[in-house]
Amino acid sequence: MGAARGIGLATGPNVLRQKRLRRRFVARVGLGLVSLLAGCAPELVWLQPDRAAVPPLDAGQALEVIVTVVGGGDPLAVHGGRIEYAGMADAARRFVAAAARPWVERHRGARAGGWQMLLELVRSDADLRAGRLTVELETRVTLRGTVGQVHLGQTRGYCKWSEAPAGDGSVVVYQCLSRMSRDLAGWLEGLEP
Repeated sequence: MGAARGIGLATGPNVLRQKRLRRRFVARVGLGLVSLLAGCAPELVWLQPDRAAVPPLDAGQALEVIVTVVGGGDPLAVHGGRIEYAGMADAARRFVAAAARPWVERHRGARAGGWQMLLELVRSDADLRAGRLTVELETRVTLRGTVGQVHLGQTRGYCKWSEAPAGDGSVVVYQCLSRMSRDLAGWLEGLEP
């Protein structure tokens, strides 16, 4: 009789009430933690350069730009901010291909099969301090002939751009990519196609 009575007490109204209160407490704490963590999550900004500034790439283009992320970040996290820029590799590919287009058009018939440019993103940094966003990118660039994989040259691409960000700050990333792409287009001018 005592054992049955003990079991009855373990499921009595007070114990059930305490269990319900514990479940509610755990649920509220869990919901609070989820809300807190969601408030700390960075905002993901997809880099999609303006079509007018960076013309679309042709399907049969003579220069294929291949971008790999070796030591940089994609997405690129902003230190001191709550933003990450995604699509760095694609944005770099589009900017470099657009900047190289005049060289490619002038030398189109010089190399059967065209060229491949390997663009390795080896370092990327973004920092938000005192209302200014600074973006710094470093790449290793190799140009080779597509047919036979003939090595034509290698260089380093670099840019650092800083300004007070407007909107989501992606314009600062675009300015940096644009500067680096123009420098790489200048480097191409000195190469034998």
